[in-house]
Amino acid sequence: QLRSSYNFKYFDFAISFRDINEGNYWHFYDDFLSKLILIERLNIPESTPILVGENLWKKHFFQSAIKNNKLSKRNWVLHTELVKVNRLVFCAKMSLQRENFDVSLENLKPSNNLLHSNEQRIFLNRSQSRGRFIENFEEVVSILHKFDYQIVDADNLTLQQQIDLFSQVRYVVGLHGAGLVNLIHRRGQPLQLLEIFPPDFIHPHYFWLCHAFGYGYDAILGENGSQNSSFIINIENINNKISKMMEKEFI
Repeated sequence: QLRSSYNFKYFDFAISFRDINEGNYWHFYDDFLSKLILIERLNIPESTPILVGENLWKKHFFQSAIKNNKLSKRNWVLHTELVKVNRLVFCAKMSLQRENFDVSLENLKPSNNLLHSNEQRIFLNRSQSRGRFIENFEEVVSILHKFDYQIVDADNLTLQQQIDLFSQVRYVVGLHGAGLVNLIHRRGQPLQLLEIFPPDFIHPHYFWLCHAFGYGYDAILGENGSQNSSFIINIENINNKISKMMEKEFI
């Protein structure tokens, strides 16, 4: 039992945006920002404290996002200690709903001076430290260079740089991972995605996302590598898939 002398932080009314997946970039869009839909429908005042976990609070993309004009009006509160609240609201939005991502697009926008592009081509890579990496990556790179793809790791970009880049991309080849949620920033303009999966980690998030936004979609399934976290891509397969993607022929 807690001692009565414990110094609680006190709120009369607050909202908790805490989540088991807080800090993850995909869940920031699908689970976190989407909760704004619910509190706006309930007409909860902007001054109401919104409790945010430390794991998300420390992320550069979160700090950048809440400096946005609309999001900055909310009362974001770092939650690292016990709090006492007379009335606490928990909210959760059903995952994989188009409107979850529309609220993000209302708040996170490309820079005003961007020139529209319809030919940008990127390969979205992941650091080996994150796991699920391509063992024969150098062979894959030779194919990517053949088709003039730029290799990008979203971890090395600011939030605004990610928004700006993905607002311009036309063709994306990418490893399955949270960075692909940036596809929403293309805002329904023409886009083709070729998603790469390891043999034992197949999730439908981006198939659904492409369907919801009207993008083209195809996928490659890798083969077991020599390490637990690595896998191998069939070079002939990825060459053919990219070639067909560039022709807008998805099979």
